Amino acid sequence: MRRSLLLSGLLLAAACARKPAAPKGEVAYSPADGSFTAALPRGWRVNEAELGTRRAAFYGPPDGKAPYSELIGVYFYPSSGRWSDPADYAQAESAIGVATPVSRTEAAGVSALSFEVRRELPDPHLGVQRTTTREILVPARGGFFALIHSYPTDGPPPGPAFDAFVASFRLPR
Repeated sequence: MRRSLLLSGLLLAAACARKPAAPKGEVAYSPADGSFTAALPRGWRVNEAELGTRRAAFYGPPDGKAPYSELIGVYFYPSSGRWSDPADYAQAESAIGVATPVSRTEAAGVSALSFEVRRELPDPHLGVQRTTTREILVPARGGFFALIHSYPTDGPPPGPAFDAFVASFRLPR
């Protein structure tokens, strides 16, 4: 009995250690495959449908001047795929619009690449939609993650959700 209680306690502690607690006002998130963890602001919508390289998408903020106008997407590009090198991916993405130079940053405790692209996309309702996309490319075992934040260029400035998401983004050990 004592041994099973000890074992149960150790298992519970290990399970709690896998998912770090989210800061106040945020919700911890991890996809079913356990490929990453991160914290999201409360009220953001989650779409876990994997589409190609997408692992998850988050829409928010739930209120304010432009509810649900921001997208945070998490994509994984395997090293055996088309975009095996994050620098090649950044160059291709930057060519689609007006881009800032690619710079170094840190995410998930490793050196990552960061850039921003402004695009004009056709929209059947608005004529042209101007979108800004910030991307952080995080090397990972077997490839790299692209953390993407898209929002309307002409809308209200985005909140701090993406920066907080990137700061909380963790890869399994």
